[in-house]
Amino acid sequence: MDNQTLNKEQVTWVIDLLPRRVPAHGAGQFFAVESHLLQGAHLEQLAHKFANILLKLNCYYDFKVACGDDEMLNPPPERLEQLVWQCVTGNDLPAFMHIALTPAPTTITVARGDINMTLNQPTDVMLQLVTQLAHAEGLFVWPA
Repeated sequence: MDNQTLNKEQVTWVIDLLPRRVPAHGAGQFFAVESHLLQGAHLEQLAHKFANILLKLNCYYDFKVACGDDEMLNPPPERLEQLVWQCVTGNDLPAFMHIALTPAPTTITVARGDINMTLNQPTDVMLQLVTQLAHAEGLFVWPA
């Protein structure tokens, strides 16, 4: 990632299946494709990719995970993976999982019904690492 991509003004980034935002009135069938990807094996693969990114990122940064009434600091890897899995694929947890990273105020949000995660206020070094981890999972990182 070059220095022009790392814009200090940019505070929110998207970790996504697609390499850039789909135009609001563009051609194509984004909503049909998104709906298809949010089902069955596709959704399970997406949850696995998100969990892999977060597990690896937790090797570098402390995580405070909030999911509903559940809050924990650096949950065991199995628990973090389970929370991601349940948030992305299930209906038994709140629809959002928030992760606060050190250094503050960086956060990551995982939301049910989305084919992306959001990364808010990362440092340049963190953004580079998240981009590498996302690419390793076949995902993209772009400014929101």
